[in-house]
Amino acid sequence: MPRVTISEPGKAKQPYRFKLDREIVKIGRGADCDIVIDCPSVSTHHCTMKRVPGGFVMDDENSTNGIKLNSTKLEHMDLYDGMQLLIGDIPLDFELDETELDALAEEEKNAPAPQKISDLDETKDNKLPPMAAEESTVEETPAEDALDIEAPVLKQNKRKKKKQAPATSREVVDAVDEEYKEQAAQAPARQRTHSQPSQAAAIIRGLLIFAAMCVAVFIGMSLRYYKETNGKSLPKEIEKHYSKKPADNAEPAEAAE
Repeated sequence: MPRVTISEPGKAKQPYRFKLDREIVKIGRGADCDIVIDCPSVSTHHCTMKRVPGGFVMDDENSTNGIKLNSTKLEHMDLYDGMQLLIGDIPLDFELDETELDALAEEEKNAPAPQKISDLDETKDNKLPPMAAEESTVEETPAEDALDIEAPVLKQNKRKKKKQAPATSREVVDAVDEEYKEQAAQAPARQRTHSQPSQAAAIIRGLLIFAAMCVAVFIGMSLRYYKETNGKSLPKEIEKHYSKKPADNAEPAEAAE
């Protein structure tokens, strides 16, 4: 009887034996499986071991961690005596005794050989009924007639290609010149519309800068005068200077007769 040994971590190895003619063995974490593996890396219905002519195979059932052979994840693999594979992260050993190996070898030897493709075609031809006369008779167009039919089409395509031929360099240059002239004609109007606001803005900006400079200079002179004269204010001195000047320069009034 084939032997499957499961090695769960922290537990003793669990051997399972089943009859040679057992067709399907379900493996997983679910309670309805034939071989139950209580491990987080094993899915509820992880994989299925199937009996095939001449041996056994293992198929993955869309599990999360899959079945692995030599660290390679596979969806299908053939089982042979003495091999070890991983069900998730759990090792599984598959063993067969000499009697079972002989029985499987004899079974594979006596299995019918697969039919060749040529044999299948012959059997299909023998089983299919003959085709009707109308369906079997197919008029074949000679190569010359085919060329005659295709000739007008080729000529039409050539004419279309000639009509759709790319423009010459002279035509491209003329088109560029016309586009440049149109842009040049539209340029003065655009410049006039944009130049007037820009000139006015420049004048206003210049006046503001000049006024700011004058204010800065006057403030600087006032501070300097204040320091040099021990607290006198330059604006007040200017005001006094200009208020006294007309009185000093005035001519004396004539005596009344």
